[in-house]
Amino acid sequence: MKRSPKTPMPLGIRLLASFGLIGEAAPIAPATFASFALLPVIYLFLGWSLPLQLAIIVAVSVLGIWVSTKAEDYYGHDGSAIVIDEVAGMFVTFCAITLVSPTWVWLIVGFLWFRLFDIVKPFPAGRAQNLPKGYGVMLDDLFAGVYANIALRLSMELAARLGW
Repeated sequence: MKRSPKTPMPLGIRLLASFGLIGEAAPIAPATFASFALLPVIYLFLGWSLPLQLAIIVAVSVLGIWVSTKAEDYYGHDGSAIVIDEVAGMFVTFCAITLVSPTWVWLIVGFLWFRLFDIVKPFPAGRAQNLPKGYGVMLDDLFAGVYANIALRLSMELAARLGW
């Protein structure tokens, strides 16, 4: 249930849920906008060790469940301004990936795979979205990230075999 506009959302919840207000500021498609805006951070993420990548995914996911649960009081269930789930999903998409040149092409390919799976929500992502509170907000994007990670790996392997 949405709260009255008279009750302001705590700034920390607002900033985290909307990825620094990107989720609120995007004129259309806030999830796509936030996922794309995250690409420079993803580029840095690629150079980090696997344990650090996994720690970041766990931290963002746990924080995301809590934050999105709180933010639902203001934005509604899985409101479009809540994009911390896209942040977690994009990190999963690029976890343990070693990009080959040209890196920017593979960043875009991974982004596109993630957005596709986040929109289509193949099983069990679609079912996970119906879970209560922040669990439903976060889990469908984590599943989308897993699917996108696999699709990105297969795309890179296919490109290598074809000599691209």
